[in-house]
Amino acid sequence: MTIASENYINKTTQRLYGILQGIALDNQLNDKEIVALGDWIESHSSLYDLEPFKSLDALILAIIADGVIDDEEKEILLEICQDVGQNIGFMDDITWIIRHLHGMVTGIVADSRINTQEILGLQVWLKKYDAYADWWPLKDLRKHIKKILKDGTVDAKEEAFLLDFFTDFIEQRADDQTIHDEKYKNKSYLKCDSPIFNSINSICESDPDITFINKIFCFTGPAASGQRIDLSNIVAKLGGIPHKSIVLSLDYLVIGAKSSPAWIYSTYGRKIEGVMRNKTNNPDCNTLIINEADFIKAVKAAHAFAE
Repeated sequence: MTIASENYINKTTQRLYGILQGIALDNQLNDKEIVALGDWIESHSSLYDLEPFKSLDALILAIIADGVIDDEEKEILLEICQDVGQNIGFMDDITWIIRHLHGMVTGIVADSRINTQEILGLQVWLKKYDAYADWWPLKDLRKHIKKILKDGTVDAKEEAFLLDFFTDFIEQRADDQTIHDEKYKNKSYLKCDSPIFNSINSICESDPDITFINKIFCFTGPAASGQRIDLSNIVAKLGGIPHKSIVLSLDYLVIGAKSSPAWIYSTYGRKIEGVMRNKTNNPDCNTLIINEADFIKAVKAAHAFAE
């Protein structure tokens, strides 16, 4: 097994801190949360020799070894989760904050339930970062939580909405082991036993209207249908303008079908972040984030029309 990259170690550790804080927000643990935490740690086996993965894995294995999780064992693990959350301190780096939030969301939905105390705790956490209130997805999350907590509680309909909203941002293992990221392709020294996750669709337009004449396209993430240069050439032949970076006038950001892991702070995720920031801060930004499948569908339609 090759040693994991430093970026992967940092990113995954930061998410783990968030998960621990997320599952402890309501000051209690249940069996499903403990098992889900164990499964998540197991899926990152390349980090078993590092802390806090090593100690947590040993503890969770010991807790579930007899097939019964008693109250004392839950109390021990809960105390560890709370200690981690309290010892992290204030973070002033937006990448750290987003990764931690990603982990917290994963922890909150670990048992497939969301209660009022968890959302109240998340609201308190968000208030620490008012300086980043306009950053996506903090802005959307604040808006939803404010509306939901207007009556001081999370009802069944609101819980269902939050579960759907949060599930779009958590890591989910993929059946097919696609490559992690373009950066890792053919780089044996960066390969490790890290899990591969499905890409997200939550930020992609549903059934988008895609045209090519004089439209600016940018690609991010590894694509299933060809190399980026090939896709850019297709855009140019259809009258569009391929662009390597995010600009305010960008019409389409195309997310590669093999894009993973499951959130914005991977190597290529900076482009997604840039588009979301433009959409938040500038009313003139009309960029659509689309998935590769819809892009290919539009290409085939354009070719058929030309014939």
